[in-house]
Amino acid sequence: MSTDFLHSNAVAIDPASQIQAFPFDLIARAELAIRACTLLVNPARDGQPYSFAELHTDPPIAMHSPWDYSDVSGTLLDALTLARIMTGLPTDANDAAFARILAKCQRDDGLMILPSDPWTHTSPIVEMEWSQRGALMAWTTRLLAVEDADAQQRALRLVHALSKRAVWEGDTCWYPASYLPANGWASRAAPTGKMGELLIGAQVVYPLARFAAVTGSEESLKLANGLIRFLRERSGAFEEDGTIKNTTASYLHSTTGFILGVLKYGILTDRADYIDWSLNAYRSACDWGTDFGFFPHGMKGAERWQGDVCALQDMIEIAILLGLHKDHQCLADAERFGRNHLMETQLLDFKWVDQQPDVKFCQEMWCVHHPPQGVTTSEVCMRALGSFAGWHTHNDAIDASNPRLMQR
Repeated sequence: MSTDFLHSNAVAIDPASQIQAFPFDLIARAELAIRACTLLVNPARDGQPYSFAELHTDPPIAMHSPWDYSDVSGTLLDALTLARIMTGLPTDANDAAFARILAKCQRDDGLMILPSDPWTHTSPIVEMEWSQRGALMAWTTRLLAVEDADAQQRALRLVHALSKRAVWEGDTCWYPASYLPANGWASRAAPTGKMGELLIGAQVVYPLARFAAVTGSEESLKLANGLIRFLRERSGAFEEDGTIKNTTASYLHSTTGFILGVLKYGILTDRADYIDWSLNAYRSACDWGTDFGFFPHGMKGAERWQGDVCALQDMIEIAILLGLHKDHQCLADAERFGRNHLMETQLLDFKWVDQQPDVKFCQEMWCVHHPPQGVTTSEVCMRALGSFAGWHTHNDAIDASNPRLMQR
């Protein structure tokens, strides 16, 4: 099993040593995370990030995917901008590269599009959830942090396009599906009872509420509330009081991200009923996890016992907002979640890669059929140092049956 980190000449010393000695040095952790965000990219494609790193193959590999363009590039630009404020480290070519990728993916009508590549689709497509979310989060942060006028204009165009594509019924709205056909919606019917992996439309609620809080955009605020009303009242995913039903979307991050959006909207508009609903929904989501911050990737099957750092991040943000605006005891939740599972999922060494755990791994899932031009084996472990394991277990940063990370 390859341990390219141990033999790499790219770094003179182990940059994780300070964190191992002082585990609660958040500045050092942020500096190491910046390192991972900026190294796991493809220089031959103008700094395009590799969405996935797979650490159980020999050698470890990193892969391009459809999420590279708007979801991951947007998330990385958002994270880099905030982490540079936190650490005082200057911007570099990577920030500009992620900004260029986002700009290139925005259509004339304002929506984000996934281009045609060997690892995407045969023609460009519009994914209405994570791709729009990643861009809007990044552009809002850029507006706040560096007063980026281009980011503001792009965000305004995106919000308008999202509002225009929504199907409205009074003050309620929805998206019929997570992918917009080239010729528009084939059916404008509401996706009631059709929630599978995702709560359709939920992924953009928090970015919309956040953008409205920063800019005062009435269009963004109206769209956020329209989606909230549909998903709360008609999706079938929640009880009236916010309790999560077993019929909700199977991907927990979709549900927790929506709860965060409802809470943000409630705080912004001083809606006590929305805040109360969010508190109940948060407590219901806590029932799916543990007191120390393990929250599952999925609500059913094997993924019920596979952790997801994205859902964990949502729960920390919800706990902080609730602690500041509703119940101060929720701040203790944020403290526990952050000091336990979140910190433990940051990859600080790769000695475990040599251990060859006796776990069956399905290489066909990620490797055999992936276009070879979308894969790199060049010092993947070294470049991934400081990243966060996307999937973990109750008592381990890595799920040995699924030891990969996603840059989200």
